Amino acid sequence: MNKKTNTDINFNKVEDCNLVADKELLSMLKANRYRDLIELMATFPGYSITNALLIKAQNPKASEVAKMRVWGTRGRDVREGAVPQKIVVGVYSENYHTSEDGEIQKDGEIQKTGDMISYVYDISQTE
Repeated sequence: MNKKTNTDINFNKVEDCNLVADKELLSMLKANRYRDLIELMATFPGYSITNALLIKAQNPKASEVAKMRVWGTRGRDVREGAVPQKIVVGVYSENYHTSEDGEIQKDGEIQKTGDMISYVYDISQTE
């Protein structure tokens, strides 16, 4: 059985991203790098541990990340040619039904239907 390494994984599938995050986490735990793990989580507040590990695996010098749209709202532009860091985000949908009078109505429930890859950029990739 062939094991994948970070250089073998192109981060194009959610499963590959999760594999990389798991590998990074196991490596840190086996090396008793708990402080590094806590600092990593503190560096990327609002991001899951999985995504924090993915960001560092792709860009070890990353210090503050956001989506392109968010950088724009902060008055910053992502540089042309900047390579984004891939993260895993949930996909959610609302349930709808057709009422007796034929109108489409929300059921009020939002359910997670899966995961997908999204993109963030480090502040060093902006101007």
